[in-house]
Amino acid sequence: MDRPQFENIKSFDEFTKYYWYLDELKEICKNLHLEYIGEKAELNNVIKSYFAGVVISHKPKATTKSKVDTLTLETSLIDCGFTFGQLFRDFYIQITGDKNFKFTADMVATAKVIKNNHNIAFTLGDLLDIKLGKKANAVYDKSSCQ
Repeated sequence: MDRPQFENIKSFDEFTKYYWYLDELKEICKNLHLEYIGEKAELNNVIKSYFAGVVISHKPKATTKSKVDTLTLETSLIDCGFTFGQLFRDFYIQITGDKNFKFTADMVATAKVIKNNHNIAFTLGDLLDIKLGKKANAVYDKSSCQ
């Protein structure tokens, strides 16, 4: 089935009749000056909002410098400028003793929610509890893996 150019699509219902790759969704959103960072499900929601007349603009990522010198399990995820990089992997390796420590999809989903809500009370220990199954916060949305 031939798919029309996005510019020729008049409604979200028409839009959903066609399959769109993640890269295509990002490009559509960029061209419309909409939020273009996220998974397929998130970008589909941005486009759905666009067709409903609600513009969800792209927000440049804020640069966060760490406000702490030493990481502990009580350190706020926000205050330390948490990322899924080697610094924090090394921290969790030191804490858990697991030399093969890996971040989980639920940890990623949770950190995203915590950062979006700017929840300064959420700590590195809370994030570790997500991995260990002691706490639940955000759960990775597997629908974006279609």
